[in-house]
Amino acid sequence: VYADSNSQVLPAASLIKAVLFNTADDVFRTGIDYKTGFGLVNSYEAVKAIQQKKYDGSTISQNQVWTKNITLPINTAQLKITLAYTDSNATLNNNKAIVNDIDIELQEMSTGTIFKPWVLSTFATADSLSKLPNRKRDSLNTAEQISIALPTAGNYTIKVMGSNISNTPLPFHIAFNVDTLNTFSFINPQHASDVNRAENEMLNIKWKTFVADTNQLGNLYISYNNGANWQLIKQSLKVYSNKFAWQIKDTSSTAVLKMETTYGTFLSKNFIICKVTRPNVDFVCADSFRLSWNKHVYASGYKIYSLIDSAFLKPITTVTDTFNVFNRSIYPSLVYAVEPILSNGLPAARSVALNIELQGINCFYKTLNYNLLDGNKLDLILELSVAGYVDSIFFEKLSSLGQFQKSYGSVKAIGNNLIYTQPVNELDNGITYFRAKLLLKSGAIVYTDVISVLTAGRQNIVFFPNPVSKTGTLQYVLKQGLSPNKRLQIFDRTGRLFKDYAILPTAINVADFATGLVFYKLYNEDNTLLEQGKILVMP
Repeated sequence: VYADSNSQVLPAASLIKAVLFNTADDVFRTGIDYKTGFGLVNSYEAVKAIQQKKYDGSTISQNQVWTKNITLPINTAQLKITLAYTDSNATLNNNKAIVNDIDIELQEMSTGTIFKPWVLSTFATADSLSKLPNRKRDSLNTAEQISIALPTAGNYTIKVMGSNISNTPLPFHIAFNVDTLNTFSFINPQHASDVNRAENEMLNIKWKTFVADTNQLGNLYISYNNGANWQLIKQSLKVYSNKFAWQIKDTSSTAVLKMETTYGTFLSKNFIICKVTRPNVDFVCADSFRLSWNKHVYASGYKIYSLIDSAFLKPITTVTDTFNVFNRSIYPSLVYAVEPILSNGLPAARSVALNIELQGINCFYKTLNYNLLDGNKLDLILELSVAGYVDSIFFEKLSSLGQFQKSYGSVKAIGNNLIYTQPVNELDNGITYFRAKLLLKSGAIVYTDVISVLTAGRQNIVFFPNPVSKTGTLQYVLKQGLSPNKRLQIFDRTGRLFKDYAILPTAINVADFATGLVFYKLYNEDNTLLEQGKILVMP
C-alpha cells in the first residue's frame, strides 16, 4: 500500500513497526504489557493509516531535536503516537542491547505539560512485571509509545530527541492517530470470506467506537433485505466491548448490520453469508486439465487467477459456467484460484490458490489400489476423478516388463459413479502387476499407473528373495487370513533339523545357514503340515 503511492519504493522497517504498533488492538489490558506487547495486529487499521498518511519521519543526530506540531479538536477521544527506529548490533556480551537511544515526548503548548512514553517495570519479579506502565524516559527499547485518553483540545508538539547516537544520522519514523468521541464503525465483517458458516458457525462481529462512558449501551440488529426489515441480535450490548460473537444464520444471503446508540445509528457495509468458493481439480492430463467449483448463489460469472510471471495471482480468464477445461500449452502454470463475480456488485472472496499437480488427481482418475482378501483373493479398486468423460473401464494384468498378459473384461461407466471394482480370484505367488485402461467417450485411451501386489498366491507361504544371499535376510509373505502363529522348521540337505521356530519370526537371518539347498516345513497350530518347500542359500 505504501509503495502504491510512493513510486513503488518499499517502506523502511521502522515505518512498518511504528504503524503496526500504533494501530494494534489492546487484547489483554489497555496500553502496553509484557503479555501481549503493543496488542494484536489490526491489518485493516494499519492499511488505513498508510493510506491516510498518518505517519512521518526523518533522520536525527546526537543532541538534535526534531519536532512536529499537531492540533487536537474538541471531542478527541484518544491520541496515540509511536516512535520506532532500527538500531545497530550491540557488541558481544554488552550489558545493554540498545546502541543508539532516541527518545520521544509530547508537549501541550498552552500549559507546557510534558507527556513521556509508557514504560514497563524491568525488575525481575512476577509482581513487578505485571504492574501497569508509567510515563518516563525509555532508554531500553527501539519503539516507544505515548497515548492520552480524552486529551484537552489545542496545540501540541511532538519532540524526537537524539539522546545517545553513535551512528549519524539515524533514520526514525513515527505513527500517530487521533480518535473522536462518539464515533462508530463496523470493522468485521468487511468481506464475504469473513462469513463462511461452513468453516465457523460463529462470527465475531467487531466495531470501533470511542465513548466517555464505558457503560454506554447499544442494540445490534441484522437485515437480510437491505434494511427493509431488521432482526434484533442483541439488546443492551455494551458498545465499549467492541465485539460480539454471533451464531451465523444457516442461509445464503446478503446482509447488513446496524448498531443503535444514544449518539447515533450506524450501518455496516453489505456483506454476504455464503460458502466460500472452493475449486476442485477434475483431471490433469499431459495436454489439458479441468477445474470445477461450487455455484455461488449470487454469481453472474467467475474470474480465474493464476501465478504466471510474478509472486502475485493475476486474472487470466472469465467464465460463466462452474467449470473450465484448460489447454496446457496456453496455460502452462500450475497454481490457480477462482473468484465469483457477483451480480449485486459486492466483493466476493477469492478461493484458496491450489497447485493442480499436488491434489492427487491424475488423468481422469484419482487412484488405483486394491484390497487383499482372505485366501489371497483380490479386489482391484479404481476411483475416477470426474464423471462423464469415461465410457468403459478395463482391468489388466501385466508382466514385470509391463507387457499385457490378461484382461478382466470391461465395466461400463455409469452416471456420477466414481468407484469401480474388479475381483481377481486367483493370483500367482510373488509379485503381480495390474493397471486399469480407461476408454474415453472421445475414443481416446488412458492408462493408469501400474500397481504391484505381493502375495503367496495359491501357497500358504512364499519366501523371498529365493535364492537368498548369506549376507541378506530372508523375508516371507503368508496367505491372507493366516496368522503368524505357525511353527516353522528348517532342515539341511541331509535332513537334519537345525532351525525350529515355535512361531514365525518377522524375518530370518541366514548368516549361519549352510550354502546350497535347505528345506522348510510349515505347521498349523494343531501341528498339521500346511506347506513344505526349498530355499536356495547363496554364498
